[in-house]
Amino acid sequence: KKSFIDFALYVSFFPQLVAGPIVRATTFFRDLETRLIVNYESIRYSFAQILLGFTKKIVFADNLAIVVDSVFSNYASMNSIEIWTGVFAFMWQIYFDFAGYTDIAIGVARLFGFQFDINFNFPFNVTSISQHWSRWHLSFSTWIRDYIFIPLGGSKISKLRTHINVFITFMFAGIWHGAAYHFVVWGIWHSAMLSAEREYAQTGLRKFLNEKGGIPYDLFCRVFTMFCLGLGLPLFRAKTLTDAIEMLKTMLF
Repeated sequence: KKSFIDFALYVSFFPQLVAGPIVRATTFFRDLETRLIVNYESIRYSFAQILLGFTKKIVFADNLAIVVDSVFSNYASMNSIEIWTGVFAFMWQIYFDFAGYTDIAIGVARLFGFQFDINFNFPFNVTSISQHWSRWHLSFSTWIRDYIFIPLGGSKISKLRTHINVFITFMFAGIWHGAAYHFVVWGIWHSAMLSAEREYAQTGLRKFLNEKGGIPYDLFCRVFTMFCLGLGLPLFRAKTLTDAIEMLKTMLF
């Protein structure tokens, strides 16, 4: 049982307050009660991680933002290749931006004796959407898994209910990012991809291709996964759902 002061300390702990990662109370109080040693080596490591975070944010994310802002602000006058370029620039911008903030938060927290969990684990080095979510914003993806998907029944029930649970979970994920239609549709798109992948995983074709496809199949899966993720990004970044749909029309047709 924790006091109000303990609770206030947890919710106001500044390294993770503004931009994440989502630090669970069990992790925070574990390190609060058994503080890690802060020595020369840990300080060196912490400052290296903080510097890495600033590099991701200032050098990469902020410069990519110039391209992204230009494309998303003027998409009506651009062709398919230009919009795809802006979309993939945004993919890397949001990664470097958020991963940078996370590195800074983890590094600063370590200076105070706290060890936050890793939040990004090469999320684009993947061959499927589910693998992407197992590496992307882990504090968030595990939070919605544990507090929404599993309480709904997870995947331990019927096939239809599993798909419904995935749909509800990612509907929430969309609303989490903003109360706008385009965020909701973004969540629906990810739920659709995950459900389609779940169905495909149960077919004999996937098992056969995994065994016999070799490098060509692996490469195809990587490219196709990036393509599917890219299709969802206008829904996340555009100002309105109408703008996102217009961008997608140009990207696909």
